[in-house]
Amino acid sequence: MTELDSRIIQALEVGPGQKAGQIAAALGVDRKLVNSALYGRLKGRVQQDKGYRWYLKGSSRADKREEEGTKRLDTPLAKLCRYYLDCLSHDDVGGVSEFASPLYGQPGYVELASLPMFDEAGIDPFDSEAGRQLLGRVRRDRNRQAVFLGYPVRLTLVRSRKSNWEGLKVEPLLLFPFQEAEGRYAKPTLSDDLPQINFRALRSLSNAGETSLMEEAIQLAEELGLGNAAGDQPDLDELFARLREIRADWDWQEDIAPYALSSGTPLASMSRQGIYNRAILVAAERSPYTKGLESELGMLQSVDESKYRGTAVGSWLTGQTIESPPADQQALLEVLPLNSEQRQAVRQALSNPLTVITGPPGTGKSQVVTSILVNAAWQGKTVLFASKNNKA
Repeated sequence: MTELDSRIIQALEVGPGQKAGQIAAALGVDRKLVNSALYGRLKGRVQQDKGYRWYLKGSSRADKREEEGTKRLDTPLAKLCRYYLDCLSHDDVGGVSEFASPLYGQPGYVELASLPMFDEAGIDPFDSEAGRQLLGRVRRDRNRQAVFLGYPVRLTLVRSRKSNWEGLKVEPLLLFPFQEAEGRYAKPTLSDDLPQINFRALRSLSNAGETSLMEEAIQLAEELGLGNAAGDQPDLDELFARLREIRADWDWQEDIAPYALSSGTPLASMSRQGIYNRAILVAAERSPYTKGLESELGMLQSVDESKYRGTAVGSWLTGQTIESPPADQQALLEVLPLNSEQRQAVRQALSNPLTVITGPPGTGKSQVVTSILVNAAWQGKTVLFASKNNKA
């Protein structure tokens, strides 16, 4: 055991539940060295919870956190979430998959020499002829496609039954979205969002049906902490290390080293199936679903019924009858003009435990919602407003 290893063990004895960055800061060393020890030499002496906090092996606190994370409920909300997940699984979940060496034309991806988020030189990932061409294609078709950074990359062997042709496809495991920069000639920049799981790669690795594939994706996202709250979100180098650790049975051909990607033979010239320490730029169709929906539904399954039993949602889920008292006829603040039906809807919403307001386009639902929010605030009530429409 090295001196650094001993200091890390001592730090966890004094303060269990620290993240690698906290340990590195306390010891005054590079976090890369701490991660190398935790995921390598100290592998048999330490363990990590789903929030990327480290404990000594056998710690009761870590075991308790893991038990809480694996609890599966059979509540009405959990059943409803599983129903929605099953519905999603019957749709094409899509993903990214490009021929490593297409028979005609240029590859549909651009191999990178470094990961932009770990490149201290700040090299523009689009600063190549292939990168500029890819960006141009996406911008000409921006309503359907977006640019993603893919890492690490799996080469998947595919065979054609009709022509007996076989070849390799490039399928990154994780997809990092870019955000479009303002200005016609500005380059996109990586967003701060955590990555998405590439369903094409996961399907090739798991050989699962669509329903079980969705379950596998949710489980993997949970184990990687992709749905964690802001304070618990993992650093990317630790996320990559954990992916390698928890899926050790996958066909890894190279060690994960995000600070130093592999070079040499390009992906288009390789012939062996497996996962490589490579990164690519690739264009993909935009997901038809809200980003992270599958992960959110998976997390909702574990919400205890006691947390929503006394709410309007709890009554609706269990089919209880909700008593609706007559609407209070008090005066309203009318920041927007309301007709009599809209005014009554606002009063109902402010008086009753649950109100559903429907109507075709142009009937003033937005005015009603705005009036409810304003009057609730005027009355000193707390309001949570949620919408699937980003313009709202």
